[in-house]
Order: sequence, then structure tokens, then C-alpha cells
Amino acid sequence: MIGGYSRIGMVNEAFRLFTDMQRAKVEPDGMTMVSVIYACTVSGALDLEKWPHAYIDKKAIKNDLEVSSALVNMYGKCGCIEKAKEIFEEMPVKDAKVWSSMIVGFAIHGHAEEALETFVRMEEAKIEPNNVTLIGVQLACAHSGLASKEKKYWSCMLESGIEPSIEHYGCMAASRDASIGSVGSIKCL
Repeated sequence: MIGGYSRIGMVNEAFRLFTDMQRAKVEPDGMTMVSVIYACTVSGALDLEKWPHAYIDKKAIKNDLEVSSALVNMYGKCGCIEKAKEIFEEMPVKDAKVWSSMIVGFAIHGHAEEALETFVRMEEAKIEPNNVTLIGVQLACAHSGLASKEKKYWSCMLESGIEPSIEHYGCMAASRDASIGSVGSIKCL
């Protein structure tokens, strides 16, 4: 239920239900915490961002791939890039989702070089990029004025069998507009 509330943007209800669980002495598992972390991410409230992580540590909840991925995503989107990077680097196993979260986190907060370096590391690790990965790469290229690199990554996307989405085309258009100076601030997500 917490996950459902979070996905449809009813974060207050998700938090209320989590509080009710605690009052009833029901211990959350990792998947419940992923839903709570997602609710914090959706809410955008910076004051909420750290408590799920502290709760996970305090209660010794198994910090598996899904929980770590959710934390990287939350910290990255909330602007705590160093914390996201710390968790990311400590992860022994990384899937496309967590690589993408880190790339997007870097890209949306103006760390284009780190986003692109992370993408190269992802390729070296033989992890296949997904739609989100390539939106992050496009955004990084757009923010740093690297239209030629963006074309290379666009080709990579097509070769990987990823169908371009409206978001990909939007990033490409924003990048082209920025290269001729007509866009001051680029946001593709």
C-alpha cells in the first residue's frame, strides 16, 4: 500500500501508513523501505531525505541492491550528489537502474563530466544502458555543450535497440537550441 500511495503521488498517505506500521510494531522489510524512500524522493522535501537511510541503518534492515538503488536515486535527485556517489561506490553489484540513477543525478545537478565518466564506466562494466541512462547522458551533453558527443550517444542508443522516446527527442532539441544560444536553462526530465 505504501508503494501504491507513493507511485500515485499520495506521499502523505504513504508516510501515515508507515507511521501506523511502526505504532503497530510491524517491522518493515527492504521493499517497504524502497517505497518509503520513493515517497521521500517524490515529495522533494529535502528535510525528509535522510531519515529513511538513518532508519535502515538503525534497524539493520538488509541494504540490498533495491534499497541501495533507491537511496542513490533519492540522494541524486535531491541534490546530495556526494552521498549518492558514496553509496553508489560502496555497492558491490550494480545494475542498469543504479548506474542510470547516478548518471541522471550528476547530469541534473550540472556535473556533466562525471555523468559521462560514469557512463563510460558502465559500458566498461558491460552493463546495457536503458532509456533513462541515455536521457541522463543526453542531458549531460546538453548542459556542457557537447552536441557532437550527444550524436555519438544517440547512435549508441539506436545500436543498443533502445527506441527513442519523446524525452530523448526533447533533449536532442534542447541541446540543439542551446548550441545556438537560444536556451538559457535546459531541463529534459
